[in-house]
Amino acid sequence: MAKPLIKITVVVSATLILSSYLVFIWASSPSWPSVDKQALLTHQYPAATSTDNTYSLLTYNIGYLSGMTNNRAVIREENYQHENMLIVQKHLNQLQPDILAFQEIDYQADRSFNVNQQNEIAKLGYNYVAQAVNWDVNYVPFPYGLPAVHFGHIVSGQSVLSKYPIIEHRRVVLERVPATPYYQDAFYLDRLAQVVKIVVDQRKIVVINVHLESYDRATRGRQLQQVLKLYERYSTTYPTLLVGDFNSDPAYADPFINLVLDIPGIGTAAFSKPNYENTFNSKEPFERLDYIFYNRAFIHPLGSRVATEFGTASDHLPVFFRFKLKQL
Repeated sequence: MAKPLIKITVVVSATLILSSYLVFIWASSPSWPSVDKQALLTHQYPAATSTDNTYSLLTYNIGYLSGMTNNRAVIREENYQHENMLIVQKHLNQLQPDILAFQEIDYQADRSFNVNQQNEIAKLGYNYVAQAVNWDVNYVPFPYGLPAVHFGHIVSGQSVLSKYPIIEHRRVVLERVPATPYYQDAFYLDRLAQVVKIVVDQRKIVVINVHLESYDRATRGRQLQQVLKLYERYSTTYPTLLVGDFNSDPAYADPFINLVLDIPGIGTAAFSKPNYENTFNSKEPFERLDYIFYNRAFIHPLGSRVATEFGTASDHLPVFFRFKLKQL
């Protein structure tokens, strides 16, 4: 009797191990083709552009329109996220930014009810879209808890939307967190620097849209060094805007964001030490994580602010910047 029991135990154990492995492979596998990970899209929506050679940009960690529920183990409501989309569209219509830089925007995801948030916002008149996918897995078992609160299937990333033609787009993958267990790393997103070249009234400008590591400080510092090399490369030749979620506040101990603030000739929108507005969280802001930097040699600022009217559509607040290009 012992031998059959051992045999059954071995078979059952082997079956469970193989099944677990196959589920792991399926869950951590991508669902979109590689060609869509770095894509330039065009539309034909009615659009209004500047007539006085002034331009504007808004950077926004949109948090997949989950508001203050982002990364929390809660049951998501479709109507709640739909209302947040309407809030964002309303205020974008009022501000009319020429360029939008988004982080944490969903293209196809269970957590946002498979609404392509990028394409919905593009309908406001953004006919040129640079799409950079940084998270594509069949099933994310996070936040921890019952399956009902898991993210599930996710295709998400960073997007630059423009009323002016986008002529180049690069998706630069930044360093990953080292020594992360493989079973966690398989489900973790890529951190990106999205480099976009845009033609505004026969002038080329560069937008570098970033979302740096939020949990591992040392990795965030190395990622920032990669980003600064990109900024140095473009900012000597082009009007360059370095924007996004840097996950670093000047009030932190030895903050990495000072590496950017201390660059000679760099400007910062809606920011000045020691008094500056915070962007996270959107309900009771206590940290400055989101920035717009620009090279003063090419760009003349006209005005900027933290756009508090967006409220808690995301857990971040956007930063808005108006500018002119200096004459050559």
